[in-house]
Amino acid sequence: MLGYARVSTRDQNLGLQVEALERFGCNHIFTEKLSATSKNRVELAKLWKELRPGDTLAVWKLDRLARNAREMLNRMHELDDRKVRFVSLTESIDTATAAGKLMLAVLSAMAQFERDLTSERTAAGIRRVQNSGKAHDAWTKKFDRAVMRKALLGGETIDAFAKRHGVSRSAVYKALDEPLRRKLAAAAKKQPKRRGRKLKR
Repeated sequence: MLGYARVSTRDQNLGLQVEALERFGCNHIFTEKLSATSKNRVELAKLWKELRPGDTLAVWKLDRLARNAREMLNRMHELDDRKVRFVSLTESIDTATAAGKLMLAVLSAMAQFERDLTSERTAAGIRRVQNSGKAHDAWTKKFDRAVMRKALLGGETIDAFAKRHGVSRSAVYKALDEPLRRKLAAAAKKQPKRRGRKLKR
């Protein structure tokens, strides 16, 4: 029986989780001290390679194993395909039981909910940007800055460049890197000052 214990920082203690897993009967426990958001969970990867059909994988709590419902669902499906029993001690989940299989279905619904919620937030964010009149600012991410650099250093004004490309003036300013800003400032200083005509009396 294999166990997995994890805490988010090196200052936290794994003792509580390890003791609970040992009482449950785990004879090989993999431990890590890092955030669930870390992609480099070495010990979890080692554990995953050790699993064999008929094994039991136990954790103290669901969130020790996965970053979100979607990852949990994927891992649960993989364990099921590999004929590995999964147990979460805190939530009393055991995939060898009917209640455990029901939990798998609940996780599936949660994962879909997370995907839908992310899509809704993304769409709402796009609408908010469009309504605030900043939709053109996204242009700075796709625009060829070499073209902008050549045009501005060639004497074209920021206003003229923005108008020619149908973008906001602020979008052009956001696309300027610091070296280009300095060059434009230096070029502006070299420009002769225009003298106003004297009015005839």
